[in-house]
Amino acid sequence: MRRLIFALLLLGSTALATSAHQVCLAWNPCCYAKTVTLRVWRQKGQGAFVQIKQLSNTYTCWTDTTVVAGAQYSYYVIACDVTSKECSAASNVVNVTVP
Repeated sequence: MRRLIFALLLLGSTALATSAHQVCLAWNPCCYAKTVTLRVWRQKGQGAFVQIKQLSNTYTCWTDTTVVAGAQYSYYVIACDVTSKECSAASNVVNVTVP
């Protein structure tokens, strides 16, 4: 089996709380097989990370509209091949406080 190689980097400067109701995440585009999906994971405060979104591999940004004003969140993204069930290592973690 071929290991899934993934070098996704969440762009810290664009992981911004743009309002009290949304956080915008962005990452550099990459070339993936058609069977790869991107999975967004989020941690609220000191809680556990949970997967909150699965996106097609064509996405380079996503907006989380389920955030709460005043809360702190951390995010990372992984790529998973739905055929082989292999997943990449996690991207870097981006932290943001919603205004």
